Amino acid sequence: MTERIFRPPKLIYGSGIVADIFPTDVPYAVATMPVPWDLVRGRTTAQAPTAVIMTSDMSMESLEKAAADVPPVDVVYGIGGGSSHDMAKFIAMKQGCRVIQVPTMIGGDAAVTPTIVIRQEGRVTSIGYVPVEQVVVDFDLIRTAPPELVTVGACDALSSITAIWDWRLAADLGLETWDDDLFRSALSVIERLRAGRYEIRERTDAGIRAIFEAFVVYAEMAHTLGGSRPEEGSEHFLAYNIEYISRRGFVHGQLLAVCIAAMSYFQSNHFDQTMSLLSDMGIPVDLEQIKVTEEVFIRALVTLREFVRQSDYYYSIAHHRDISKDEAVECLRAIQGWGNRVKQGACSLRS
Repeated sequence: MTERIFRPPKLIYGSGIVADIFPTDVPYAVATMPVPWDLVRGRTTAQAPTAVIMTSDMSMESLEKAAADVPPVDVVYGIGGGSSHDMAKFIAMKQGCRVIQVPTMIGGDAAVTPTIVIRQEGRVTSIGYVPVEQVVVDFDLIRTAPPELVTVGACDALSSITAIWDWRLAADLGLETWDDDLFRSALSVIERLRAGRYEIRERTDAGIRAIFEAFVVYAEMAHTLGGSRPEEGSEHFLAYNIEYISRRGFVHGQLLAVCIAAMSYFQSNHFDQTMSLLSDMGIPVDLEQIKVTEEVFIRALVTLREFVRQSDYYYSIAHHRDISKDEAVECLRAIQGWGNRVKQGACSLRS
């Protein structure tokens, strides 16, 4: 087997830089959606791409069809959010070409990570590995997105709050090997995000930069460890179960915020501190906003143990214990109680 060589993508920062990102002498393709493509196309006078693929769903059938429609190109640009980034990586994998990501929002870490994530039979699955050459972080472009579609990106790093707890549980049970160095690296990322929480809330250049640099650190850790253990635990598995029950996708970070809150509650893992941090970052923890009903949320918690046992997921509190309906309702009310206080302006640590 050929060893995978991980090279972190080059992060290119600036304002207004998207105008000059496209090549003038080689064919290129774009994987995107209508709104982000209009945003970027209106900021450049570059030659038209060889192909523009509008990302719809992330099923294997849709990916294969889209890739087949793209003639040979030198580079694929993923423009938009996570689905567009994964589509770009899939096309690049099929063609053996380069991939450059241009986020117009920050829903998660798909722009930075080399893994390609799809949904098969309603379950989230990784199917490939394509290193990203560059990530073009145009601060002004990203700030055109609604605020909550920028701040929630931090949740793909804040997930370490609950994922590390799960990893420690598995190690204490003798099921996995603990790594102190990676643990300290993960904690340092969380602390840097905590220190920059108000920059993230205001979507300043520094706040946006902090999120992307956290993604790179976690991608490097995943390569070192051979998996995403330090950032993927019961919070991700709950999100996957909600997607499985709902049979639809979500903005990853928005759903993950709710799931980090829920699993920190069941872990007795600094729930109030976690909710306060999310609030300070301007990250909504709101089922209604992401159109998840209370019934679906409760069902996802109650069936979580069964769900993870049917999948090849890291050991976590979701494997370790059942969650009763009464406990799920108590968790929901605790999250909603925090949400109500945030709306009343009573929960920010900022003075």
